[in-house]
Amino acid sequence: MHKEKSTIFILTLLLSTCFSFSINAQKLQVKSILHQQYLVNKDGKMALASQVKKEFNLFNKLSLMEESEINKEDKMELTFQEKLSYDPKGRHQNTLKYNGKGILQAESKIYWDEYNNKSKIEQIKYDNGQKTSVAVTYLLEYNSAGQKEQEKFFDTDGKQIKGKIWYYNKQNEINKSLLWVDNYKEPRKEIQSSYKRNSDGDLTQSITTEKINGKEFRKDIRFFSKNYVIEWKTFIEGKLESHFYNEYRDSVIIRTTRQNKRQVLSLEEVKKKQERLEKRTSKNSVPKNNDADIFVTNTEYDPYGNILVTSQSFNDKVITVTQYTYDDYGNQIKLLKVDKEKEIKEETIKEYDEWGNVSKLVYIKNDKPVREDHYTYEYFPND
Repeated sequence: MHKEKSTIFILTLLLSTCFSFSINAQKLQVKSILHQQYLVNKDGKMALASQVKKEFNLFNKLSLMEESEINKEDKMELTFQEKLSYDPKGRHQNTLKYNGKGILQAESKIYWDEYNNKSKIEQIKYDNGQKTSVAVTYLLEYNSAGQKEQEKFFDTDGKQIKGKIWYYNKQNEINKSLLWVDNYKEPRKEIQSSYKRNSDGDLTQSITTEKINGKEFRKDIRFFSKNYVIEWKTFIEGKLESHFYNEYRDSVIIRTTRQNKRQVLSLEEVKKKQERLEKRTSKNSVPKNNDADIFVTNTEYDPYGNILVTSQSFNDKVITVTQYTYDDYGNQIKLLKVDKEKEIKEETIKEYDEWGNVSKLVYIKNDKPVREDHYTYEYFPND
């Protein structure tokens, strides 16, 4: 009799587990999310401070957003509302923005072309619900081959304030782009790229040069293997700034090594540096001049491919360690990050609803709770 009960219990457990996996496999589409944020109040307790409600359509795109805050009377008060509409293809067409009293303040209209790209954007302003101005703020133009040629951005007064032009090579790859901004604080930028391929047509190297006001500022040289970046050099004003090496396992980066720019000092600079050091320490020691600084990121995985631990080290000294914990379904339930240099410990604890969506987030810093985020979901029925 005891064996029969044990067998029934095991079968029941297996069936419930299979049923649980079946539910998660048929995850329902979210209809709305209520996000409530709690902060520490003057009494040192968690109290509701604000909330955001989002509604989604059958395209799984945002259709309504409402923001509310706790007012001086300690009541939740609507402060902002946004309504979005889409065409039958699911493309965003219109946005209406209202204040907390429900009065229309602004509207955006988006137009789409035959290539499924945004081709025009109109911004409309309202005063007390009445239309006051209409301005075209974005235009996209094509060349005779149907490739993007120019992007034009305008302010609400109709003046072009930004532009981008693309140029193409024989392989129809973008080999040059020119970006300019009508702002004396913003320089004129030009980006040019060249590519090298092997006999099979696979990308092996790319060189991207960025010029500012006609002068070369940055150059990035990337080396590829099977279309993955394995090495990356960055030069700033002709000097090596950084040098990355990536190692992969099953198409996933498992190790990144970064070598900082070399620091070359003249005899005069070394002397000045030594004098500054002597003033601080009152010692006649000569400062070390390391050729390079080495940053290394190590990552450990569990048998299911989930990250367990990442650590960042600088010149063989561990700076930060991040640990990850998961539940039986592979959901991350805890993240613990320790910064050994700054002596900061940060924890994030997650809870999930029955459909695998995050229902609660708790943020802890140096063992003290600082914030909580609560999420309540409504789902479309599974027809």
